[in-house]
Amino acid sequence: TYANNAAAIYVEKAANLTIRNCTLHDSGNGLFIGANGGQTENIMIEKNNIYDNGIEGRIYEHNTYTAAINITYQFNYFGPLRSGAEGNNLKDRSAGLIVRYNWIESGNRQLDLVDAEDSEVLVNHPNYHKTYVYGNILIEPEDAGNSQMVHYGGDSGTEVDYRKGDLYFYNNTVISTRTGNTTLIRLSTNDETAHVFNNVIYTIASGDRFAMISGNGTFNMHHNWLKPDWKDCHCTPDGIVDDQGDNLTGSDPLFMDFNNQNFYLQNNSPLIDQATNIPTELLPDHDIKYIYLKHQNSDTRALSGNIDIGAYEYSSTLSINNLDFDNKISISPNPVYNVFVIKIENEILEKAIIYDGLGQQVKLVDSNEVNISKLKDGIYFLKITSKSGKIFTETIIKY
Repeated sequence: TYANNAAAIYVEKAANLTIRNCTLHDSGNGLFIGANGGQTENIMIEKNNIYDNGIEGRIYEHNTYTAAINITYQFNYFGPLRSGAEGNNLKDRSAGLIVRYNWIESGNRQLDLVDAEDSEVLVNHPNYHKTYVYGNILIEPEDAGNSQMVHYGGDSGTEVDYRKGDLYFYNNTVISTRTGNTTLIRLSTNDETAHVFNNVIYTIASGDRFAMISGNGTFNMHHNWLKPDWKDCHCTPDGIVDDQGDNLTGSDPLFMDFNNQNFYLQNNSPLIDQATNIPTELLPDHDIKYIYLKHQNSDTRALSGNIDIGAYEYSSTLSINNLDFDNKISISPNPVYNVFVIKIENEILEKAIIYDGLGQQVKLVDSNEVNISKLKDGIYFLKITSKSGKIFTETIIKY
């Protein structure tokens, strides 16, 4: 037998560590990283498939549980925990945390960003008091434990060690399929502040079922899209929700295909060009540069006009910057009925993305042989990225 907190990857101490393209499942903690007195630092967690971890009936094990100095999560797929497990999806106690361009679905909370309970070095680190969450898809399903999606601050009870800083939460696509109440963020004390902008926040329930905070903290919000009648809190709050203006309301953000979790934007979406510029103090390190691609992949977020609200950019879906025309590329057959083959001279294929006539992604593959039998007849655009980073585009005709 194993201890409850046995992990698929267990890091006691590391520096300059990258964990990439791993599948972590059926463990207590899918990934555990310990601070080790501040010796664990500079961690990159990207393009992993993390799901089905946790212990039935317990709140202490999670899909990931990490503490380090300077840690970044990007391009990961976080699926639901093991059935009956009560842990969080991504739980972190780090200084210098960045969570960007991930798909995080289910969990007691999607994000539990709390205090460095056993590391004075992390608590005193200058990066401890600023946390960045942007470009993610966060999905809260029915009956998935806590109705709060994000927790920021602390949970040890030693409030002097809580984060007591700034959570920058922007350009996320936030989805709740709960029929009852949902709360976006729990701020642990009135010393925590959330800066919330450029997010699309959509619930299948009526707008008055969605609240911004659970009681404490300062919540500054602007340039978000929500359903009308949203609430400050499902309570009488001690904290403040400061509506700073330019928040939009409506009944439907016009995702491409909500029922199939395609959160790209239709060409008449009210989210297009309605976001504000990223504040200069967040640039260049925390600019919105990419979008998340299903699953465990990314694409450049190319702007046309103002930034769009949410994790996806309508005009970003077929960017043709930095194209390379020197290498010979062939698509055969073309026109194609079911299957075609990609050949690139002197290059190895990394991924290929197919877009429809509206510029919306319809398929992502990582092999040279591509089956498009399920696509409708018509003209499609193919964007190919090689292992060396070169980008090619071709037009294909499906009949």
